Amino acid sequence: MTAMEALWAIVMEKRRHEYVPNQPGAQGLGTWFYQKVVLSCDPSRGGDCTAVAIYYDADWVSFTRAREGRWRLAAAPADRSDDRYADCVYHDGKFYTVTVHGVLEAWHLCRPQEPSKEVIINGVKRYRRIHTRFLVSTPCAGLLQIRTLEHVRRPGKIKVEVLEVDVGERRLVSLCSSTALRDHAVFVGLNHSACVPVREFPELRPNCVYFTTPRLIHHDNFGLPGWRGVGIYDLE
Repeated sequence: MTAMEALWAIVMEKRRHEYVPNQPGAQGLGTWFYQKVVLSCDPSRGGDCTAVAIYYDADWVSFTRAREGRWRLAAAPADRSDDRYADCVYHDGKFYTVTVHGVLEAWHLCRPQEPSKEVIINGVKRYRRIHTRFLVSTPCAGLLQIRTLEHVRRPGKIKVEVLEVDVGERRLVSLCSSTALRDHAVFVGLNHSACVPVREFPELRPNCVYFTTPRLIHHDNFGLPGWRGVGIYDLE
């Protein structure tokens, strides 16, 4: 289901399907089945590339390896009642996932053995103001968690916090907003996350988070009017 425009043309030409008001259009089916796919490397360079997908409802994570020809289910959140996967990133030879409640897991998927996971940080349910979380691998081999929260003092606005993931100590370290990214810019959202130095990309603004409104869980764009598309958040 990759040639969505061609599929749409066929459907419109034949007009054999029954119209249902809530039926998704062919052009939107690409984001109906899955929300995000993360790769372990550039497939064009050859080698064993592994891909991890978060499905539309964010209940499930699956993976596949190059030349396997099939997708395999990895797991679902331990607490499926109200927790969902929020993001995934490839970092230091492993895939890391984070849930809306903050459960951070490390996945061993690139080895020939059966996949395994390790819980690095247990989540908490008391942070109800947190809308979603992102993971970012930095050029200096660091792992960041970026989370968006409802702004208490400014209704209808969000607040962005940046934390460093200390994998060895299994904890999160709060970072000062004004120096969190150290003259870097971060991209998060529906595509691969990235942390790039602004000196190499002068068009970007330092210490800013560029993100697309995630459709993981919160289909109403955090419940904030007008919050959609590409947003830029200045941490300073």
